[in-house]
Amino acid sequence: GFCSIRPIFCLITDTYIRRLGKKSGAMNTDTQIMRKPLVLVAAHDADHGKSIQNVLQQFGFRTQLADSGSTAYKFFVENQPDAVLLDIPAGESDGFATCARIRKHESGGETPIFMVIDRDDDDAIEHAYRIGATDIIFNPVALPVLPHRVRYALRTARSLSDLRGLVR
Repeated sequence: GFCSIRPIFCLITDTYIRRLGKKSGAMNTDTQIMRKPLVLVAAHDADHGKSIQNVLQQFGFRTQLADSGSTAYKFFVENQPDAVLLDIPAGESDGFATCARIRKHESGGETPIFMVIDRDDDDAIEHAYRIGATDIIFNPVALPVLPHRVRYALRTARSLSDLRGLVR
């Protein structure tokens, strides 16, 4: 019935609307803002957080900057961002705790969560994946690659959600 094809129909419709908007410039600003994914960036260093925020915005993402794990979690609960990037040093358990709290939240189960970790910190890398990080971004962050990784994770999460909708 319609319910079993609805996610595919919605995906096709969404793609058509995006193409139509690109060709004609017909989309209004509210629609464009609503369609831009929101990425929550929690960074211990304000300058580094702003660098991440700027590169994501240049690639069409909306962003929100948080200066701590607790601020990030509060924003997550209130605003349901499409993805979360936690750049909090491994020595500070705040980043790990925030990742775990988001994963346990009713709407955080499928949200892509990236954790920025030092390349040589094997224990932190293992711990991050164990508590629910979607992906690890090595420090120093390769800013030119970051938006592509976020976009890919969002596309994967959307596809998974669409497939789950077909099964239900």
